Amino acid sequence: FLAIVCYLLQILMEKIFKVKIAIVILLLSGLLFCLFSERELAHVEVAFILCYIAMTWAEWTEGKWIKEKRRGVYSYMLWIAPFLGMYFLLMVLTPVPEAPYGWQFVRNLYEQLRESFLELSQNITRGGQEDYDLSLSGFTEKGELEGALGRDDREIMTVESNAPLTTNLYLTGKIYDTFDGRQWLAEGRDTVKERLADTAQTLYAVERYDRDYQQDYLLRARIKISYRYFYTGFLFAPLKIWELQQEDGRISFPNQGDGLLSEKAMGYGTEYETVYYQMNAGAPAFYRFLEEETAFEEGISEETPAFDERLLEKILKDLRGVTGIEIRLEDLEDCRRTVYDTCLKEVTLSEKVQEALAEMTRGAETDVERLRAIEAALASLTYTQSPGELPESISDERSFLDYFLLESGQGYCNYFATAFVLLARSQGIPARYVQGFCIPMKDKKEGTVYSYMAHAWPEAYLDGIGWIPFEPTPGFAESRYTPWALKGEKGALSKE
Repeated sequence: FLAIVCYLLQILMEKIFKVKIAIVILLLSGLLFCLFSERELAHVEVAFILCYIAMTWAEWTEGKWIKEKRRGVYSYMLWIAPFLGMYFLLMVLTPVPEAPYGWQFVRNLYEQLRESFLELSQNITRGGQEDYDLSLSGFTEKGELEGALGRDDREIMTVESNAPLTTNLYLTGKIYDTFDGRQWLAEGRDTVKERLADTAQTLYAVERYDRDYQQDYLLRARIKISYRYFYTGFLFAPLKIWELQQEDGRISFPNQGDGLLSEKAMGYGTEYETVYYQMNAGAPAFYRFLEEETAFEEGISEETPAFDERLLEKILKDLRGVTGIEIRLEDLEDCRRTVYDTCLKEVTLSEKVQEALAEMTRGAETDVERLRAIEAALASLTYTQSPGELPESISDERSFLDYFLLESGQGYCNYFATAFVLLARSQGIPARYVQGFCIPMKDKKEGTVYSYMAHAWPEAYLDGIGWIPFEPTPGFAESRYTPWALKGEKGALSKE
């Protein structure tokens, strides 16, 4: 039966050469499919297919020649048959390399053409307009508390590190200081100078506290961020930045702003690098450091060395050498006053919320203990992406807390971050509301940022240390708190 089928097929191909062409196209398509889908084929199979394609090509070209002497196609094919047989044997006998050929130059050319096309098309379609169409994922420029949280898997950025990161990555987008009961506003300023001053303050506190084992608390890392399918003037960066730079030089910033803004909007293909410090949040040694440093600032601790002006000036000098931005000692005090003016607004609590807060913080004696107690209490509530619309009766901080803590008890990240900030302020601790992205990057060198990774979290200001992030949203503690192993004596004491 097979012999008859093959015989009939051969007769058909002799009579209609287009059938051979169709078979060749099918075979070539199959080879290309296997190549790009990385499907493995036997060595002999590939050699046979390539030999058949070569034979068909030879027969086709023979029919197109202008001949001086008449020679039929059959005699011609018979004449070249030994060469085709030798070609087949050589392919079969040639050893196959262990790793397949990657066609890297083709891939590189394709990626370059694709990136150029996407960069042009994306920036044209955005029309130079600020793109904050991320409300479905919880990240809006206005900081609104929406009624429901949708999901959008748009690719926003890619992140690449020179070494695997020790912790997951939180990228700050915009910082808010004022809540009107339904949304957050940015009335104060947040510029690169304030960000760098905060980093210098934290680095100084760690070096003064345990200079020999600084890496028990902070680890320096470098990442490259590449913008994809959005257009914005905001720069997304970690909290404790040390440097921000593009390949063609330092990024130019405006003098003031309500976020880390560039002087011009940026779109697809924008790349910049940042050096920052990962914090060992979640480690007992880190909280012990926070406790002792804040106690020293309040004048009730003798364990921490006294103020070291030379050390602080050295850190500021190093920072100026890296960034070109000069920060003086008096600038640090100005930043502190700004924090207290903008992030410690008076919060009025109802009697029932005061009772609930007292129960949350029962036994807490320090600011750090109170903050951790509030965080734990909020994390015990219910996370949902559809908490329902806020009642129209909510018009200020007090009514929001009454509704969220006493009536609803559920929400998504915006609700929990908001409640934490308001409760911390009611305890006399400066706090602020932050929106950005939470990216799972622990032990990884590369990651893709999708719009559904947008997140909101609170940060509290501790005198002498700076801004420290917290994570009250249920289920997100594993992302925020990824401590690493300790080496110093103080870390060992904390572990005990």
